[in-house]
Amino acid sequence: MGRNGAFTIIELLVVIAIIGILAAILFPVFVKVRERGRQVHCASNLRQVGMAMIMYADDYDGYYPTSQPYYNWESHIKTIDSQSGQVIWLDTQYGANIGTGTYKYIVSVLQPYMKNIDIWYCPSDSDLQEYERRGGPINGWVSYIWFPRWIWNDGDGTFPDVGPNLGVLVAGNEPDRIMFGEKGIFGWDGPKPMYSGEYNHPNGYNALFNDGHVKLVRWDQRRYTTPATHW
Repeated sequence: MGRNGAFTIIELLVVIAIIGILAAILFPVFVKVRERGRQVHCASNLRQVGMAMIMYADDYDGYYPTSQPYYNWESHIKTIDSQSGQVIWLDTQYGANIGTGTYKYIVSVLQPYMKNIDIWYCPSDSDLQEYERRGGPINGWVSYIWFPRWIWNDGDGTFPDVGPNLGVLVAGNEPDRIMFGEKGIFGWDGPKPMYSGEYNHPNGYNALFNDGHVKLVRWDQRRYTTPATHW
């Protein structure tokens, strides 16, 4: 008598085991490919921010936006409670001398040169839902870090005043200087046990430079940027 064509339990278990092994092997590859795509998307966002900065400079006699009256570099005011270990988001007055005021300002002055406000979001940023809950880029909640006073210092511990009456932020000047970056740019962040875990990409951060080009700065290369980002 011929077989009826049905699978035996043993055969099904073997097939399931093979599928499980293949999935275990391929899943990390899929995760890496997905993160690579997000990293490229993030770099594209920063290029568009750079283009907006350059177009702004074309309209304003070759000068980038100044940062006054906002000086702080934090794109989101986030800290960890030392006792409970819980994340605390600090609300600040928009337009204050810290945090979100800086980014509410830069988003507003560059928005006429952009088509999509979501450019301000890195797709690998784990805090995007929190940014949206707090009003998104128009309220200063963005993935990218901009701090002109730090960007234009010379590594001697002093920070120039980048107010509207000082011609510091000249478009194209010193093209190797970083203009914008991501979480991890200041060196205490990153995917190493000694750091806080505040980073977007596991192998480094995307950085926009003063001439408009974007590249990934790997964690072991931070100290070689201008200015050095290994605080």
